[in-house]
Amino acid sequence: METNNKLHVIKPVLSHWVMKLDRRCDVVLTRLRIGHTRLTHKYLLFEESPPTCSHCGDILTVKHILTDCVAVNRRRLRESKDSQKKEYKEGECHIFNYQEFNRMAPRMGSEKDATRLKHDFTQLNLDVHLHLNLSYAQTFDVLKEASIKDHSKKKYFICCFLTHGSRDLLWAKDKSMHINDILKIFSGSSSLEEIPKIFIFQACRGKEAELGVSTDSTDSGFSTDTEEDYLDFLVINSTYLDTVSFKTSDEEAEKAHGSFFIDEFCRSLEQFSRNLDLLQISTIVNLRMATNFLSHRRDNTQLNRKKQMPCFTSTLRKKVKFNRDIEIFDSSDTQYFDVRRKRHGFVGHKGNRYAFRLEYNGRWSNDNRSFVNPPIVTLGDELKMTVLGWLLLIRFSFEVVILSDK
Repeated sequence: METNNKLHVIKPVLSHWVMKLDRRCDVVLTRLRIGHTRLTHKYLLFEESPPTCSHCGDILTVKHILTDCVAVNRRRLRESKDSQKKEYKEGECHIFNYQEFNRMAPRMGSEKDATRLKHDFTQLNLDVHLHLNLSYAQTFDVLKEASIKDHSKKKYFICCFLTHGSRDLLWAKDKSMHINDILKIFSGSSSLEEIPKIFIFQACRGKEAELGVSTDSTDSGFSTDTEEDYLDFLVINSTYLDTVSFKTSDEEAEKAHGSFFIDEFCRSLEQFSRNLDLLQISTIVNLRMATNFLSHRRDNTQLNRKKQMPCFTSTLRKKVKFNRDIEIFDSSDTQYFDVRRKRHGFVGHKGNRYAFRLEYNGRWSNDNRSFVNPPIVTLGDELKMTVLGWLLLIRFSFEVVILSDK
């Protein structure tokens, strides 16, 4: 009763302020405290039931929304943490994809390489930037801008080039650019000091083709003037100096599945990104390319049934290990490359192509998609096997003695 009497007293006082308040703002949130109830003038005047919070059921006021509601604040805190996780990236990756050129043939299927690289590096929690058909000036503008950014909280920097090339040159849309000019931009970058800088080049480096003979390559990948110029670099080339880098047919777009090297690199990265560092993964790529790849170019006998050997050069001073799993990228293009591997890959024990042991004591699983660590042999197991071996030897000796007596 006391509260109702107070309401009847307050109504005439507030009535002449209603029009002014409505003009000042669309939703009037003037609150009055009567006992323990917080109400706005609108619900005081028209005796309507005030809205309640959908999270906790209390009367809805501005103060309640901003400070009082525990459920809302908890949700905001969770959203804030989620946004912080999304914003934090462990590194930066730039993918330069050149498909169309002013004076050269287009590169059909290169977009599939770029898509797969973006998929893998995004899942490795990198901030991926994809650049398509940039000119020479635009390319160097992007590179210079990336070199002066603050990378102090990053773990690694990755740059991929998918284009035409020759000995030490890469082609932008309008003209060629020297590889050393690209690397020099980052060699003196103070923001990238002590951060691994990884460059992946999918491009030809000459016109010759590898016949499959083992050779020792003395190519360094880049020239160094002083010891300090190119610290913490890893340069991965799809092929070594003076040789071509193969990709699928350019004549028809539907037959262009991308390049063999990028497929093998991404496939190995997807399998081993959790357990192995990047140098180990690159070595596996070399093994697979040397073993499983053989070109098929009926239109050019000089390039038909030839090999391709990737190479990498490292000045890294620490391991580059991502410690993350990547979801296996599956598409019609990856299935095409799998068929090629079955055709040209060797067959291991019991018909399994990858049923062979690697140097670091592991084995391939039968699904050809994962790597299984070997079982750990304990000291007790070794003793059991030793005792069992001696027992078998003693039994065999007794059988020999009995036969000799007869």
